[in-house]
Amino acid sequence: MNRGKSLKSRIMFILLTLLLPLVIGINAFAAYINSTFASRVAELNEVSLEGYVNRVSDILKTVSGTMTDMVGTDYNFRRLARKLPEVEAYNSAYDVHLTLKSAIASQENISGLILYSPLNDQYMPAWADNVATTEAKAEIRDFVVNWDQGKWNDRPSRWKMVEFDHTPYLCLSVYSQVVQQSTIQRVYLFCLIQLNKLGHTADRNAYFIYENQYITGTDLVVNNELPLPPADASYITAGSNDRYVIMSRPVSETSVDAVYLIPYDDIRAGSENFRLILLAISLCAIAFVPLGYSWVTRTLLHPVQDLVSTMEQAASGDLTVRAPEKYRDREFNTLALTFNNMLQQIQDLKIESYERELINRQTQLSFLQLQIRPHFYLNCLKNLYGMVQEQQYELIQDVLIVLSNYLRYMMSSNTSWVTLEEELQNSSNYIRLQQYNQAYPPTCTISVDKNTLHVKIPPITVLTFVENCIKHAAADKPLQISLRARMLPSETGQILLLTIADNGLGFSEDQLIKLNNMQTAKLDDKHIGINNVYQRLNLLYGDECGIVFSNNNGAVVEIFIPLNDQSGDQS
Repeated sequence: MNRGKSLKSRIMFILLTLLLPLVIGINAFAAYINSTFASRVAELNEVSLEGYVNRVSDILKTVSGTMTDMVGTDYNFRRLARKLPEVEAYNSAYDVHLTLKSAIASQENISGLILYSPLNDQYMPAWADNVATTEAKAEIRDFVVNWDQGKWNDRPSRWKMVEFDHTPYLCLSVYSQVVQQSTIQRVYLFCLIQLNKLGHTADRNAYFIYENQYITGTDLVVNNELPLPPADASYITAGSNDRYVIMSRPVSETSVDAVYLIPYDDIRAGSENFRLILLAISLCAIAFVPLGYSWVTRTLLHPVQDLVSTMEQAASGDLTVRAPEKYRDREFNTLALTFNNMLQQIQDLKIESYERELINRQTQLSFLQLQIRPHFYLNCLKNLYGMVQEQQYELIQDVLIVLSNYLRYMMSSNTSWVTLEEELQNSSNYIRLQQYNQAYPPTCTISVDKNTLHVKIPPITVLTFVENCIKHAAADKPLQISLRARMLPSETGQILLLTIADNGLGFSEDQLIKLNNMQTAKLDDKHIGINNVYQRLNLLYGDECGIVFSNNNGAVVEIFIPLNDQSGDQS
């Protein structure tokens, strides 16, 4: 017997077909990452470098603004541009010194602020803690005292790079001046920011270049023989011991460039380890997954898939489906047999329950209709009896004609549905019957949309509420009844709105509460007709229909009946 290819070989072939491209793809991905890793590192750090340069620029702008405000607004500072007595000059310089100390305390990046008045021979520095060495301070004093304004202005940037005791600083000078006897006299304010502090405080990867030389991070540069970043490339990768991704950006208003030195080997090592882990996982999958998957497929997956497929079909409503009973394992055969028996029982119970429900609903409908009709017949006979007592024979003839039309409608209506036109005509006949024995004959106005006349509704739905209007009418004025019908749009189709209104006494507050909560409230015997209409509508339409009771210069009843394609065909 030809048994075909084994399931194991098919599964193994499919598995290898899936796994081999996966392994090849992983290695190709790793090779691609390796070739583009440096550019990706540069791209990821480009935003950080731009952000760092912007932060440095913002710091310099803030410090520059502080100095400009001080020069323009500090009275003692501006006084020192004029020749003062020695004591006054010292006192003014000391007051400015205190202001400089406060500025340093509020600006952590400032290394020192220096007041210098050549005319009054006042040199007053203020230093941040542990920033400048003694040698640096001496060199700074010599630099300030012998400062050449013209040579300084020849430099293109506002913040200049200077070096004291082998430490690079950014320096900014501002001044206030007066003219005395055609001679310009000035007082100067210098600010020094140590680049080592500015760079490493803000970002540990940031360093600075001035005139094609590293001025910070020199030990790192020398140890790894790092070159300058080229002007025609966004980054380079270099380093003798440790490799770095090198990229630079100019710092605005200065003559220095900020440089990012990103450790390339450390970052790449993590990527390499990740690639090796992926490769190891792929090899393990190739070695171990096929055997286990083959066994699981043969012994478990196929039977389970058959049963799950059967269950899904049953869940979708197909109770005729059956699970196969041909497995080699006894447990799966037992499970399939049990499930099939359960499906058969559910199918039998569902059919039996559905038939019982149909019988029960038909019984309730017949009972409710029989419960309504005697109630109305007794009222008609009572009216005729009253006319006979009053010997109104001509009226009796008219009444009998109307009543015969009414009874013909009721006797021939052996269905659960009538058209709205028939129901309104029947209600109109009922009102005419009531006009013959009332001191104030009731009147009725009917306003309906033409497209509602042939809609089918349960019989005596409108008549019950018309009868209730007449029963509870005011005794001292004519009763006016209004019957309206129109279509309302809804999400699932259309809704027929029937409105029965009168100018009578209306409903009491207690009655409104009970009538609008008929699902939970128990009505008394006076409202048996209303209760029967509600029960019939609820049986036919469920929760989709509704009756709303209210008062508006009399009683108002609104009946909402959902319409669908089948409702008009029921009989």
